[in-house]
Order: sequence, then structure tokens, then C-alpha cells
Amino acid sequence: MSQTQEIEKLIGYRFEDSRLLEEALTHPSALSEGIATRTNQRLEFLGDAVLELVVSEKLFRENPTAAEGQMTTTRASLVRGPSLADLARQMGLGEHLIMGEIARQHRTHENKAALEDAFEAIFGAIYLDGGLEASRQVFGRLFGERSFDVETFVSTEENPKGALQEETQSDPCGERPVYEIVKIDGPPHERLFESTVSIGGQVYGTGSGPSKKVAETEAARQALEKLRKG
Repeated sequence: MSQTQEIEKLIGYRFEDSRLLEEALTHPSALSEGIATRTNQRLEFLGDAVLELVVSEKLFRENPTAAEGQMTTTRASLVRGPSLADLARQMGLGEHLIMGEIARQHRTHENKAALEDAFEAIFGAIYLDGGLEASRQVFGRLFGERSFDVETFVSTEENPKGALQEETQSDPCGERPVYEIVKIDGPPHERLFESTVSIGGQVYGTGSGPSKKVAETEAARQALEKLRKG
């Protein structure tokens, strides 16, 4: 199975023009090392707009009484870098990126920005290949288990770690969240921390970011989503 076919299987969409997907997977470092003549930067620009539209439409339809400000906050949470990068990491997208050898040696394929850009670029490619409806369908498959309830997102976005603490304290017999930095990657000037949060010895969330605080915050946000889905 080719690299593009593996991604097609992961996202549940088959491209008519597989060159679009190949371009979406091409990191800028591939251009500087002469591996490719085009990179995913233009598709990333388009995909960012496609994701914003799809999320905006879903929030509008599923929250008929929500105010504009609430929906804006929720949309920002759903399409911001760490959320997309974590989803891309769960998919194993980094292993499929086309990039220069030096960049790969520096583990750039695990970098949050590289994963976020590639994820957005894939949606730009899907839009060009299959239109808005295809983009909606792939989004539904990849984000299907996530809550789009505005009230939940607004309270969670303000302070995920505090919200998780309150959630566990509501059960008198409940265990308190325990955070642990499980991985540190990247060169000194571009560290990537990965944190888990466990409740009662079970991992409920994993997050990553350029600092321990950001990684723990993302882990708390993921744990909250899991708890609230039951």
C-alpha cells in the first residue's frame, strides 16, 4: 500500500487526483533539499478556511440559541493548533510526511506546527478534489466523537485543569487528576512536551505543547471530553 493510500484509508476518502494529497503531505523542507517542487503551504491556507467553515456550520446548526461570541470561542478551540496536531498525531500522520532528511533527523515530523499544517492541507486537498460535501464527510468521521455543545466548550476553554479538578471533586469517592510528563522531543530551541493525566491510575488524556503547562492543559482538555462523553 502506498503512502497516499494509507492516508486515504485513515481519513476514509479516496482522491480522484492523488497528487493533491501528495502535495498536502509535503513539508517545506522537501523543497529546500530538492525532493519536491511544491509544498503544502498553499493547501494549508485553503484548508484552514475549509475547516473554519465546516466547524462554523456545525456549531450554528447544533447550537440554535448560542450567542456569536460563544460560537467563536468554541470554534477557536476546535480548530486551534494543539487540537489538530493531537488528532494528526493519533492518526500517525507524521510518519507519512514528505520532508528533507535533516528535518526528519530533527524529528520535525513530530512537531506540532508541521502536523497542524499537514492536517489543514489535507482538508484543502479534499475540498479541491471533492468539494465541500466531501470535506464535511471526512470532518464528521475524524471529529465524530467530539462534543459541539457550546456551553461545555466555553467553560472548558477558560480553565481546563480547573474544570477537570471540579469534575473529579463532584464525586466524593473520586480520585484526583495526576499529571505526568512522559516525553520530551525536539532540539533545545524547539522542545515538544507530552503529558498524560490519570485518574485512579487510568490515563484519561494526553496532550502536547511547547511547555509543560501547555501539554498538561491539553491533556486536561482531552480528559474532560472523555469524562463528559461517559
